[in-house]
Amino acid sequence: MSLAASSWLVRYGSAVLATLIAVCLNQSAVAADIHVTFLASYGAVALSAWYGGLGPAMLATGASVVSMGFSLAFSSADTASVDTATVLGLALFGVTAGLIGLVVARVRRLQGELQARIQERTCALDKLHEAEYKYRTLVEQLPAVMYITALDYGKNYRNRFIYVSPQVKSMTGFSPAECIADPELWVRQLHPDDRLRVLDEARESSATGKPFCSEHRLLTRDGQVRWVSVQGIVIPDAAGRPLFRRGVMLDITGQKRTQEELESANWHALGNVAAATW
Repeated sequence: MSLAASSWLVRYGSAVLATLIAVCLNQSAVAADIHVTFLASYGAVALSAWYGGLGPAMLATGASVVSMGFSLAFSSADTASVDTATVLGLALFGVTAGLIGLVVARVRRLQGELQARIQERTCALDKLHEAEYKYRTLVEQLPAVMYITALDYGKNYRNRFIYVSPQVKSMTGFSPAECIADPELWVRQLHPDDRLRVLDEARESSATGKPFCSEHRLLTRDGQVRWVSVQGIVIPDAAGRPLFRRGVMLDITGQKRTQEELESANWHALGNVAAATW
């Protein structure tokens, strides 16, 4: 037997079983002269709708109407008739039970759809967290500082860090938490001779959306001077306005020192040549 056929039998079989139980309860109520005979049948319809759907609910409704009709018609040993009031009562039960089954089945279906959406979103969030974890793990193993900054505007330009990779600690002496907590830290640590130029480059990048590319000096926590190469791209929002900048910062102090030594050696050699010529 296929899975679909098995599911069909379970759904409709449960409706039949619930109806039979309701019939037994109805008979017991009649025997005890308790006039609440419809309650058990309403319950059977609601349970059939909740666990089986609209089809089993309609089956339970029809079976309940038929069983109660026969029960009322043959409740007396001398007669087998049903008066108008009984017919109207059964019709009213059929209509209200059908509406209950329809509403319950609809609510159950909506609940299932909501649970499916919640599960889908939960899986998507789990995948997003997993991807974020892998990205952070990769970033934190690179020999460079990765950063994300929000672009805040006003009288004083601010480059507020949203994320800074841990390598910033060894490069500048400041922890990622300190960089994020103090929006003015980056500006303060720019070398005084480079500050205006770098801020102008940053403003132009934010205003035009062009990549930010700059080589400049930074002051570390203990006052040392480090040369850095900073690259970044501007990420806009849905309206096209600059939202944040994402990029990388490399320590190029060693390269700059080597370059300066080469230039100094070249000037020294040119000086020796000039002295020998004279």
